[in-house]
Amino acid sequence: MNSEKGRPARLIVLLPESLTENLEFAQKIHWMAARAQNDVLYLTLLDNPDNLLTAQRGIATMKAVTESNLIRAGSVTAPAAHWFEKLQEILRPGDTIVCHVEQVVKHGFMKTVAMPEYLAGILTAPVVTVEGFYFPQHAIIKGWISGLLFWLGALVILAGFTFLELQADTAFPGFAHKLVLGAILVIEFGAFWLWSQIVRR
Repeated sequence: MNSEKGRPARLIVLLPESLTENLEFAQKIHWMAARAQNDVLYLTLLDNPDNLLTAQRGIATMKAVTESNLIRAGSVTAPAAHWFEKLQEILRPGDTIVCHVEQVVKHGFMKTVAMPEYLAGILTAPVVTVEGFYFPQHAIIKGWISGLLFWLGALVILAGFTFLELQADTAFPGFAHKLVLGAILVIEFGAFWLWSQIVRR
């Protein structure tokens, strides 16, 4: 199937960040693309922009699994909050949108609507769905656990360095105290940064 100006039509796959390393899903998309004779463009929805590099590594592997002699696979990323604007930007006549049955869209205050239903009602492009790959509750639980781990670790770091600062107050007089205190503060900030990076992985 071809779109306008001879360019191949594509499957535009709305990919949650949590699935960027799911090779089973990539195999499913390869099968769908081969059946429809379409290329593939993954639109990855990033929950956290800081995870871009990690997500890109996973997407690169998924693209390799998706591609073949007859299928080309590409990728773009967008903040999850602005996914629809990015979709409108990349969508071409002849493209088909692929989304998950489990995906939802915020619609009004404290309301959601199923993404397939939302897309079908607002766009003319065909929408097909897949299910059994995306489990949003897992991502929510993981986010809560990561947040809890971060704050527990932060409290331990804060308590430990506060103790060191109190010891420095009595052990080092005068100018030496200022130097030691400055060094402790630098190491403390470094420890907070390192812990935040570990928790995000």
